[in-house]
Amino acid sequence: MASPFTGLHPALSPDGRWIAYTSNESGANEVYVRPFPTAGGGRWQVSNGGGLEPHWSPDGRELFYLDVGGRLIAAQVQSTPTFAVGALTPLFDASKFVVDAFAQSYDVTPDGRFFVFASPRRQAAGSRGPQLVWVDHWFSDLHARLKQ
Repeated sequence: MASPFTGLHPALSPDGRWIAYTSNESGANEVYVRPFPTAGGGRWQVSNGGGLEPHWSPDGRELFYLDVGGRLIAAQVQSTPTFAVGALTPLFDASKFVVDAFAQSYDVTPDGRFFVFASPRRQAAGSRGPQLVWVDHWFSDLHARLKQ
């Protein structure tokens, strides 16, 4: 669908029925979802106050994105019979990881239990480039923080 706005970071839902993307159509980058492959059946704004780089959970019930402050957010979504956005839950601060404005900067593992980010390159002598950072037990950490 042609648009005068910039659209980035397309992400197809696991069932192939929805496409999430970043667009500046509101004047700021936000995450939106449209039906796929025919985009004319509606549009839903997922992020609130800025968002980038949407990624679907493997089961399609969550849509992850980075907010303006660099936090990773989980949006609860419903995709049947129509699309609806539920609660937005901050998961953790990802601001210290590498973020690329035009390419995906992170990924979700196929089981949905982990996120993979590139850490910032250190300019020390002998540096080999980005490191792989494994975020383990993030759900347990989130659960413990929510109980506080």
